[in-house]
Amino acid sequence: MKIRVHRPLREEVYDAVRRAIVQGELSPGIRIVETELAGRLGISRTPVREALRKLEAEGFISKGPGSSLVVSAMSPEEVEETFRIRAVLEGLAAHLAAERATPEGIALLEGILKRSETALDGEAPERLLEWNTRFHDGLNVLSGSVQLQQLLQAIHDKILRYRRITLEVGRTRKVWLQEHRAILQAIKDHDPARAERLIVEHVLRKKETVLAYLRSRGETRRNEKP
Repeated sequence: MKIRVHRPLREEVYDAVRRAIVQGELSPGIRIVETELAGRLGISRTPVREALRKLEAEGFISKGPGSSLVVSAMSPEEVEETFRIRAVLEGLAAHLAAERATPEGIALLEGILKRSETALDGEAPERLLEWNTRFHDGLNVLSGSVQLQQLLQAIHDKILRYRRITLEVGRTRKVWLQEHRAILQAIKDHDPARAERLIVEHVLRKKETVLAYLRSRGETRRNEKP
């Protein structure tokens, strides 16, 4: 983890720890020790404490045994709720994109999808994550709705945490690329109902992939309190 010094330290610590959780550097169940984190970052404990309080309020970390803090595991309830919200929001984004998309916007999504297919052929999952995220973000921009983009941004980090899981399950990669292709075709055809239906189905299938993956690793239990 690295921090910069041109913003308040509590914000830099918050961003650094949140990024480490989202990117999988800090796994569910890992203890977060305030003094160790402050020493690792070379700063005082106060901004670390403030950052951890915010992360706890947002559900990224939670109380563990005693007074310790741990990286939160993903509960089935959290996965279910997050994906249902995402399905509604991205369904609306796809609907609006099919109505409003310009040739330039469609060409942008086409280019992103081709890059995703190239990354798949090259078996570069870290690049696939980047292009997968760009496809969804690009589709949301094509909706033309600033409010909708802001709502999706509010759950962006949780979505990204789940996207990493779906990419770890290799057999799903080709499937979701095919689904992206079908969604893009519906947008090209300016068929809002089909675009919305396809992306809702796409998101809910990813939900099932995440739940199955977490069950297999025993990570779907809520963190136990003493």
